[in-house]
Amino acid sequence: MDKDGLISELLIRLNRLERRIQELEFLERENIVLRERLAKYGNPKNSRNSSIPSSRVENRPKKNQSLRGPTSRKVGGGRPGRKGKTLEMAATPDKIVELRPDYCRSCGSSLKNMEAVKDRSHQIVDIPPIKALYTEYRSFTKQCSCGCRNRADFPEHVKAPIGYGPRMEGLIGYFHARQYPPFARMQEMFNDVFNIGISEGGIHRLLNRFADKTTSVYDLTGQRVSCSTVVGTDETGVKVNGYRHWMWAWQTWYLTYIAHSDNRGKATVAAHFPEGFTKATLLHDVWRA
Repeated sequence: MDKDGLISELLIRLNRLERRIQELEFLERENIVLRERLAKYGNPKNSRNSSIPSSRVENRPKKNQSLRGPTSRKVGGGRPGRKGKTLEMAATPDKIVELRPDYCRSCGSSLKNMEAVKDRSHQIVDIPPIKALYTEYRSFTKQCSCGCRNRADFPEHVKAPIGYGPRMEGLIGYFHARQYPPFARMQEMFNDVFNIGISEGGIHRLLNRFADKTTSVYDLTGQRVSCSTVVGTDETGVKVNGYRHWMWAWQTWYLTYIAHSDNRGKATVAAHFPEGFTKATLLHDVWRA
């Protein structure tokens, strides 16, 4: 092969190598792109493990996305068979405000002397202004001709010069036994809503007074539970000043007797039901006291 032919052959091979190098460079760039795409699924970058803002994170879950599947039930509203209860107008409202037009909206003429015809009625249900009611009991004396000086007695619930009445006592009992606010929040509510100042100690005293009144009913409930033919019972642990205590419950179809104790032993059962349940089938979780 002469010199010119050898040069031509070398140029052809060089062109082939250059094209091959270009192909390899393209494949390398494509490989890098594919690796970056796969990395998003293997160990995806997000706003927590990289500098990517949360708005650019791919496949991020939607906020408040429901996990429930499709259903034929309609969204919202009452369920079939449920008895609805709507706000109804009162037949005899406590207050009536009559609204009569005084002038014509078209020409401006006075309508004060014209007879008005009732067209429509709307009602608003609201709570009246809450104000503490102070009742003063005044005891008078009368002196008999025999010389005996007679003084009228105060009612049973009026003992101290100033105190809280039975409605206040009942409301505190309701809040404590049914709504469960702490004493501090109950004190705040009476001050802010009712404008009645009361201390946490005062709330505690009223609860004790309320409990004393219900002792007879409480004891009667226990007696009727003990005489029932079927009684269900269970106890659950509670914390009292950081110590483990227990709340016990004995229940029939109509009555529930609840007792607090610092132990879950047989002594608690004997304290409330000394004669046991001789006529009853006792239902429990077979966890011995």
